[in-house]
This record gives sequence, structure tokens and C-alpha cells, in this order.
Amino acid sequence: MNAQTFDKPVAVLIGLGFVRNVPTVMAAYEMVAEWPASPRSLPQVRALNACRAALNGEGRAEDAHLAFLDFAEHTGILMEDTASLLPAATQIAVRRAPGLN
Repeated sequence: MNAQTFDKPVAVLIGLGFVRNVPTVMAAYEMVAEWPASPRSLPQVRALNACRAALNGEGRAEDAHLAFLDFAEHTGILMEDTASLLPAATQIAVRRAPGLN
């Protein structure tokens, strides 16, 4: 794994239900830098600074990852971890399936 790669990509909504996985510090930096907000929010500024520091070798990718997660959550684009929802969804589908009750 590259030092600029996140341990786990961040899944974010980019519009009309499309999901984008953000796997690297550079991809996170580009998304935050291009985000249409004026003035910039505190989470946006923190994410920009953390990504910039990691890209310059003055910070860690882990710190940039955490700052990007905070930014994505603050802006409402962070996807929930859907893997944790699968068991419940499977149980609901089985209960509703015709002929299985």
C-alpha cells in the first residue's frame, strides 16, 4: 500500500445517487478543493490543510483520511457502511418472500 493511499476508501455521494470511492489523499484533496462552498466551512479547511500536509510529506495519510471523513459527514455526502445493514435487509426480504411464512 502506498503511503498516500487510505486504509479504506471513503464512499461519498456525488449526485443523483452516484457513489464515488475516494481511495487516496490526492483524490480527497481534489474533491475538497473543488467543493462549491463560499465561504469554506471549518471541516473543509481542516481537510484541505490535512491533505496538503500529507501530500507535502509534513503530515500523515491517516490524518488526511480522518479530516476528509469529517468533511464528508459535515457536507452530508458520506455513505453509511452498508455492510452492517445487510443482515437486517436479508431478514426483512426473507420474511416478505411469498411462500416462506
